[in-house]
Amino acid sequence: MRLRPLCLLALTAAAALTGAAPAQFGEAAGFGEMMSPYFLRRDLQIFQEGLELDEGQAVIVESLFWDYEDDHESGKVRMLERLSEMRENIDQLDRDRILQMVFQPFEQRSQEWDQMREQFLSNVRAILSSDQEQRWPDFRRDLRRRKELPKGRFSGENLNLFEIVREMELDPRTRRMIDEPLNTYGITLDEALVRRERLLHDSRLAIMHSIRDENPGQALDIYEQQITARMAIRRVNDDYTEVIAAGLPEDLAATFREKALAKAYPRVYRPTAAHRLFTEALKLPDLTTESRQAVMDLERSFLGEVAGLNARLVVLLRDYEPEENRYRAQSFATRAGGIKPEKPKDPTRAVFKERDQLGRRYIELLRDLLTPEQFDSLAGSQRFNRRGGARDPLEQKRQFMERQGNKFGVSDE
Repeated sequence: MRLRPLCLLALTAAAALTGAAPAQFGEAAGFGEMMSPYFLRRDLQIFQEGLELDEGQAVIVESLFWDYEDDHESGKVRMLERLSEMRENIDQLDRDRILQMVFQPFEQRSQEWDQMREQFLSNVRAILSSDQEQRWPDFRRDLRRRKELPKGRFSGENLNLFEIVREMELDPRTRRMIDEPLNTYGITLDEALVRRERLLHDSRLAIMHSIRDENPGQALDIYEQQITARMAIRRVNDDYTEVIAAGLPEDLAATFREKALAKAYPRVYRPTAAHRLFTEALKLPDLTTESRQAVMDLERSFLGEVAGLNARLVVLLRDYEPEENRYRAQSFATRAGGIKPEKPKDPTRAVFKERDQLGRRYIELLRDLLTPEQFDSLAGSQRFNRRGGARDPLEQKRQFMERQGNKFGVSDE
């Protein structure tokens, strides 16, 4: 019976729908989210600090949270009990009745989940003073960034430029230079987050109905809208990385941009083996002045070349990630009909390979600048330590054992 997998999909949705493509539809329908409270205990500190609650208010908010947490747990238990009862009777029902029963607990749970979240926020707001009430819009935007940005799926979608600014610990005068673009960024990002949040919320029932009606096309349309909303958030972060950097002095702008890109695109900007070896080489205590300058010049040349490749990778990732996620969704949606969509080619592979080859070339140049002893002492240099051919295996083994002995304070003497 073709219906059975769809029923099982709904009944096991709380287990997060293992597998990449099913998980996408489970997330789109909000299955996993409904099984956990929106607010967690650690969020109490955000309310405390963001609203500057006094001691009495903090006690009240904590009490409100315990009630919220208890209500959430009770609602989850009720839903799971209803699903458990269905498992016992599902074989005795016809198709339409099965689907109606399966999705009803999730629909009811979705409404309860939303109501509990909004009621908690309303209760907190009701105890605020007039001064605290004026801070509510800024607090709400900050809270939304903290809660919603981690849900990003694409590179750059979960970036929070406020965190980058805080990490840089700018002096007050410099901080004021970017107050206006940073405030505008906060408002613009919040608008994009609200749109995505509402879309994900409104998609819950529609996704369930598409599964119930065996209508993968409807689910794909919804998922396409979600991709668009996610890309909009990433675009805000990409745009304002440059806008905010433009308001900083040149040296700080470069640092800000570097930190933002590393956070937004970790796959591209995480340090490579060549980065690490250059860093280690410049720490060598026995480098001569001339050798140190030569290493610095070589590193500067490497960073210049790799920057161009990284910029290409970012452009390619921005285009490829939506295509990859779209393919996974299509693969899952059309699986029952035996249709297999064409898998998009990953254009980043060739550039990553080119970057790896570039790194190896510069590592060889670095190796030629150092003595064999200096290069071999660098952490991670072992797989690059050939000079004019492979070393004798016995010699390599002897050196390895010697390093291990030194590591644990063991001596052959």
